[in-house]
Amino acid sequence: MRRFVAFLLGTCLAGTFVTPAGAEEQVAQRQEQSLRRAVQPDAQMPDGKRMDFDLGFGLFKRNWVAAPSSTQAVDGLGPLYNARSCNVCHPGGARPNALLDKHGDPVPGLTVHLGQAGKAGEAAQPDPVYGEQVQTQALPGQQPEARLSLTMIDGPVIALAGGEKVQLQRPEMQLSQLAFGDLAADSHAGFRLAPAIHGLGLLDRIPDAEILAQAKRAKADGIAGRVNWVPDAISGENRIGRFGWKAVQPTLAQQDAHAFNVDIGMSTTVYPRPAGDCSTSQKDCLAAPNGNSPQFGNVEIAEPMRHLIDSFVSFAMLPPQRQRDIDRIVAGEKLFMAAGCHSCHRPSYDLPATAGLPARRITPYTDLLLHDMGPGLADGVAEGMASGSEWRTQPLWRLGHAVAGDAPAALLHDGRARSILEAVLWHGGEAAAAQQRVVAMSPDERTSLIAFLRSL
Repeated sequence: MRRFVAFLLGTCLAGTFVTPAGAEEQVAQRQEQSLRRAVQPDAQMPDGKRMDFDLGFGLFKRNWVAAPSSTQAVDGLGPLYNARSCNVCHPGGARPNALLDKHGDPVPGLTVHLGQAGKAGEAAQPDPVYGEQVQTQALPGQQPEARLSLTMIDGPVIALAGGEKVQLQRPEMQLSQLAFGDLAADSHAGFRLAPAIHGLGLLDRIPDAEILAQAKRAKADGIAGRVNWVPDAISGENRIGRFGWKAVQPTLAQQDAHAFNVDIGMSTTVYPRPAGDCSTSQKDCLAAPNGNSPQFGNVEIAEPMRHLIDSFVSFAMLPPQRQRDIDRIVAGEKLFMAAGCHSCHRPSYDLPATAGLPARRITPYTDLLLHDMGPGLADGVAEGMASGSEWRTQPLWRLGHAVAGDAPAALLHDGRARSILEAVLWHGGEAAAAQQRVVAMSPDERTSLIAFLRSL
């Protein structure tokens, strides 16, 4: 099967089965070139995994096609979808650096998640018609669920010690041409910007006991992180959520399979429905041809292909940052700790040796727990056991790649923050005390803090 996949990727790169690049692919290519972020294998990746990594990267960048196709191994796109490839939303393995493309349209990596709060003690539910996510693209003969546009509106003005004032902003969503009527009255909609993929395999290796111990540990300043217990899609057992903005996926393999199903509309053994996120109300979508093939396990992404993509994502890393002005970075790290940021952004973990991988220390700066971040960041979208104002602590490693140069960034779950400072100033709820300590810093101290964060 590996030889078959290698042959397939070779023919794709040669153009045999490649369809003309659409607008979303062109956006991804421009972003990848302009960001100049080269994904690379983890230095501790076993030598025997190099071919899997390279083949997986090829599949990560592949544009999937509609079924039926002359090449059954690569068909099954849609019928409704948000992107034709993984790379469209994660250009070069990185996150998008803007919310809008040059035409003023939302970039493909910005999606609309839907959720209804569950009853007490029960998990959240998707919208009964539109599902977990709004799909804005459709194959010929199908109708996109909606048209998405956004405008940036002013948020609060934050006065900092030293006289500086910062005008915050946030994106406001407009959903039009809803194909199946209005969202349910209890459904909330919120933006989610695709994150970078580096280091996800290392987060997958953090022992459950470490995460649980953090949730039980008493913390100052009203910080009370908790686990999002979510079902394993195969066993049905509840497990610790680690991945996604609200820690709604328990393993990297499940996260990858879920993205294939909801974002691209393709089935795997983990999520076998070939119509992706289509609900029972979407009859045309359910009746459309699909790429489930008996010779590939009656799914659209055959198991060998799924494992190759998992291998790539497991070992994908972005190159380390060049360190400048070490004294300022050291001072900034001390300020980071003094402000209490480390209470949620735990700096490091010791990973035990496992499955041929050596023990190592990692520095992701996250506790992987849910925290209530207050009304400023709340969008009402509940996922799993996470409420509309709770978010998983975002890992900070390689943050400098997201704010390279002087160009505006697109940080936080909806890309609203144009800089690291704006991202910090949006922190509320459990992080309010830490945010206020940053506000009270002198301008020089804040410069040191930002220098440290950019160095990660």
